[in-house]
Amino acid sequence: MPAAPAPVPPTAPAEVDLGPIDPAWVTSGNTSPAGPSGALRAVVEVRVAPAARVTADVNTLGRKLPMRLADLVIDAIAKGTESATLPIDARLLAALAPDRAVAIVVVHGKEDDRSPQCVAFPFARAADASATAERIGPALSRRGGAIERQTGSGQRRWTAIKDGALLLADSYDVLFGGCAQALAATREPLPAEEVVAIINLDALFRQLRAKRDLATEFGDQLAKAARASERASAAQAPAKRGAGPRLSPEAMRRLGQQMGRALMQSARARFALSASA
Repeated sequence: MPAAPAPVPPTAPAEVDLGPIDPAWVTSGNTSPAGPSGALRAVVEVRVAPAARVTADVNTLGRKLPMRLADLVIDAIAKGTESATLPIDARLLAALAPDRAVAIVVVHGKEDDRSPQCVAFPFARAADASATAERIGPALSRRGGAIERQTGSGQRRWTAIKDGALLLADSYDVLFGGCAQALAATREPLPAEEVVAIINLDALFRQLRAKRDLATEFGDQLAKAARASERASAAQAPAKRGAGPRLSPEAMRRLGQQMGRALMQSARARFALSASA
């Protein structure tokens, strides 16, 4: 009898193909081209310190309380995200990598005002990343190593596993265009604070420029405030009026315009949240 054919080993999932990191983010933030026309721009990058460290810091902050403060915080977050694509519960937090930050990148495209995002969850074990992706919902389609899934609420989300991290995005285009930066952010040195957000002001104001002119807005608001101050001063008794020099509404308008232009030409803004005692 002829020998039975050897079983075919299962095919490993294709490696997800991610696009390049926004070149304007890599360099100065306001002098580099944004890439091909229609390419997504990174507007905000958020990094959250490992759950174990955040938990320890929060418990230290509330050490005088009769309960573990971090447990209350985790419980509140879990309840608040029950209907989210991926609930942030104790099970998820326990599986995350202890030496890598969770990263969120908010992007913006010329034709998209929703500011979609990509989230990178690094896991201690790659198997946990895959298992967590399965929790999101059943697979609907596959593309370039990524899987489109249907959530329990009927929404569609794209997921991929790369470098031990679960990548979660609103669409395939967002996954391709924003997740490379989110994944790279999980490999950066851990922030000293619990949460750090970096805003690419250039990309943000390019997003708003079609609708708002900050130089004009700032100028109008300061001029309006100056006129209101003049009216209030005129209504006061002479003895109560301030004796110091006052800038005219037009001078205040010019000052506001300069402030608006300076803000629009800035590269980055960094905000941090710390739970240190």
